[in-house]
Amino acid sequence: MAQRFAASHSAAVKRAGFEGEGLALGNALFEGILNGRSGMVFAIDDFEEAFANLGFDDNKIRLNVGEMLAEVDGLAAMQDQIEEDASFPFILAAGERRMNTANCAIRDPRWMDSNDATSLAIHPSDAKRIGVMDGGNVRIVTKAGEAVIDIRYDERQQPGSVAIPNGLGMLYPNESGHEIAMGIAPNDLTSLDNKDKFVGTPFHKYVPARLELV
Repeated sequence: MAQRFAASHSAAVKRAGFEGEGLALGNALFEGILNGRSGMVFAIDDFEEAFANLGFDDNKIRLNVGEMLAEVDGLAAMQDQIEEDASFPFILAAGERRMNTANCAIRDPRWMDSNDATSLAIHPSDAKRIGVMDGGNVRIVTKAGEAVIDIRYDERQQPGSVAIPNGLGMLYPNESGHEIAMGIAPNDLTSLDNKDKFVGTPFHKYVPARLELV
């Protein structure tokens, strides 16, 4: 890669301080990368040459991506791209950042300084409507899977929405040496069927779900 870049951008590589011609310039660039202790400047562009890097004779940037034009029209009309399913009345945010899970490294239950680090957050009105008290258990069901989880009342949640934290679902040995699950793995409740149609990223923050009493 260093050789190819040096061959096609030799002037820029030389302006960055590397010397040589042909393969020698590529070797110098490669050695510089290997010997550098941190980031390095490998090329310095000249403003007058910048437009040539666009690759078009008219030196214009192509912004008209045909596949995206229909999506732009949909955004202007505020069209909802996700089909609603009455059997999944809640929207789950699978991967909420919380104080105990922000670094995705908390596994040992003894490290938790609160009892709601692994809970499902739900607005009190929704919890009371389905008949579960603060701290009670429910079964959360999505098209990808299901799990039993305790809930906590959280008035910051919008009615109709629930959330579980990120970074959990790992197995951890208890005092008897038996492996127990620490929370719920968000990926167990998300599906590739519910994804962005261009890049294939699942809608982790928009997962249709329902809650059932245990």
